[in-house]
Amino acid sequence: MAGLKLLVVEDDPDIAFALSTYARAQGYLTLVAEDDASAVKLGIQERPAVILLDISLPQLDGRDVYLRLEKAGITQNAVVIFTTARGSQSDRLVGLRLGADDYEVKPLHLQMLFRKIARLLEKRQETVPNPSGTAHQ
Repeated sequence: MAGLKLLVVEDDPDIAFALSTYARAQGYLTLVAEDDASAVKLGIQERPAVILLDISLPQLDGRDVYLRLEKAGITQNAVVIFTTARGSQSDRLVGLRLGADDYEVKPLHLQMLFRKIARLLEKRQETVPNPSGTAHQ
């Protein structure tokens, strides 16, 4: 997955640093947004392959950020994982119903998270249509 863009949307600087540092070590080109406005802007400008999206942001809720990125056509081609301290079943269901690929509760286990990202990217690659119009198998 080397060279793919990964957007970390996280208002906690320590968590943002840990995620971006680990992502870089895995070969991702890492972008960091600390708030909703920069998340939407970077998502649209950079079109990342992966978005790690905190739900609790200073202004807009992360779910609203997701909806703005979805409206701009960004989420259809990106793996989106909500990262949050909100671990109730209802919170998880709301995030997954929006269309996120997964929902991770903090504290995050980075090695497991990035294994999950790799699997989701591989799965997505398997279903991408080739020029003849059929999915890769």
